[in-house]
Amino acid sequence: MTAIIVYSCLTMCVIYFHLQLKTFFTKLIRFCKKCFDIFLLLIEMLKLIFYLLIINNKFYIFIIISIALITINTMI
Repeated sequence: MTAIIVYSCLTMCVIYFHLQLKTFFTKLIRFCKKCFDIFLLLIEMLKLIFYLLIINNKFYIFIIISIALITINTMI
């Protein structure tokens, strides 16, 4: 009788630990995906800014400023 109670308690502990581990890794993967997506977005915006600086037109300075503001808002 005691062995059944101990076995069921151990099983519940293992299941609880497994669920906690699974949710931790799920949150970690989501966080890494989010950071990686923001990193790729920043690289694309940096390429666009360099392209617009090469063109050297006064209108594109406003576009660069707006892109910088959008980037700052996404990082916050």
